[in-house]
Amino acid sequence: KGRFLRCAPPRAGAAMAVRRRPLASALLAASSCPFVAEANAFQDFVDRFRNSIGAGYSPTPAPAYTWPGYGGYAPAYQTQAVSSMLPPTPSPEWPSPAPAPTPNFKVMPGTPSGTSQIEEKEVLKEWPWQPVEAVGCSRRFQGPEEPPLHATDLNGMRLPDVCLLDSPGPHHVFAIGDWGGMVNNDGRIAPADHRSRQFPAHHRKFVIGADDVAQQKVANQMRARAPQSQPDYVLNVGDNFYWGGVKVKCGAPAYLANDASGQWRSIFEEMYTGYGLDGKQWLGVLGNHDYGGWMFTMGWDQAIAYTWAGDLPASTGRWMTPAQYYSARVRYSDFAVDYFFVDNNVFDAFEPDDNPPHNICSRRHNPVGATCGQIGPVSVEDCPLWFKRLWNAQIQWLPHGLGE
Repeated sequence: KGRFLRCAPPRAGAAMAVRRRPLASALLAASSCPFVAEANAFQDFVDRFRNSIGAGYSPTPAPAYTWPGYGGYAPAYQTQAVSSMLPPTPSPEWPSPAPAPTPNFKVMPGTPSGTSQIEEKEVLKEWPWQPVEAVGCSRRFQGPEEPPLHATDLNGMRLPDVCLLDSPGPHHVFAIGDWGGMVNNDGRIAPADHRSRQFPAHHRKFVIGADDVAQQKVANQMRARAPQSQPDYVLNVGDNFYWGGVKVKCGAPAYLANDASGQWRSIFEEMYTGYGLDGKQWLGVLGNHDYGGWMFTMGWDQAIAYTWAGDLPASTGRWMTPAQYYSARVRYSDFAVDYFFVDNNVFDAFEPDDNPPHNICSRRHNPVGATCGQIGPVSVEDCPLWFKRLWNAQIQWLPHGLGE
């Protein structure tokens, strides 16, 4: 009693402090401070109370998209709760903070279940290759016109050369990583809170105006800088969506690119806009959080499939991540740059019972029967071996590419 809950200003130039009084004031305080981490537990209580009296709200259901190229097929999305993502019980050996609430993911048609007996068909190329012969030299990065059946089918590919020969420079490129926040129930984007008490080594006071809008601040600076710098493209080093990647179960055919979770629209497409950014391609790789952080069954293959999502209402055609590893060459008027995009998540893929808080292959956090089907991994036991095979192939592939 007598303490104040300091809240984000409800409008520019205004400030507000709500004394904790009866429930009506408490409801106002919670609704006015949706991003303050210390108020989260209180907000949960208020939400439960509102629901019990019929004043709750329901998230807007994800839209169902159609794919004209595949007979106008419109799947009925299913939602599956990942019960194994509940906060684990910390142990002396592996103290385990719980950085995220229990997520739900969409299950696309054709996605394998844990009861399926599936032969793995991961494609690993040890030499750079081009799926189609390059015709001329384009100003944009281009993959095959048609999406692959499996997300790993284009591993090791070399994109056709890009030619930016009509400008003497200087040339600029933006680089970014660990950028994607989370969509709250009210539709607003919140950062992954790594300074909360769940991470004692990083805990500090919540800074309103920074910690609640971290992604927006970076996007605003990119938007402010782009007209002057005019970046040719954006290099994206991964961890695209926190905490656990695209909320679509892995293993669906790659041609079923979608925005069933709504993350692509709000966290990427509508976030990075403005003169100098619009239309600029993002060349990316996958981070451990794109696989799921401490699991491997989230929509990492959707981050590849979205490369061919140009027909979706949300897509602006900027996303370019055609494989787990690939290369590209950009030719300028007096020099050239070779880019090699690699997947080094083997260093976060341990044996299933090791280091649960930071293990893509964790038995504790992956659901029972975890599998991504033919693209792999096919099981928790296969997971560390799958990442080792991926890494070993890249070790062979990279010197061959550099030798060219």
